[in-house]
Amino acid sequence: MEESALEIADHGLRIRKHKRKERQIGGSEMSQRIDYRGYRLEVGPVGKGWRAAIYAPGSATPLLESPSMLEKSSKDNIITEAKSIIDARLNR
Repeated sequence: MEESALEIADHGLRIRKHKRKERQIGGSEMSQRIDYRGYRLEVGPVGKGWRAAIYAPGSATPLLESPSMLEKSSKDNIITEAKSIIDARLNR
């Protein structure tokens, strides 16, 4: 009986480790990092479209005006929009 409980517990631990590993792998494969004029863009899929989180130099929090499009859209369009936001901030 103890052996069965250990096997079940061991099996449960393997499942949890596998799920954690999937999230880590999935997150890194799905997003792309772009450095632009000192800012960092993290571009990844959201819904049927894309989002681009814009990080100011040295910041761990994305700007509130970071663009996203939940509907079907082009990854290049969201990157262009994010770069325009950065350009506007730098040209103030």
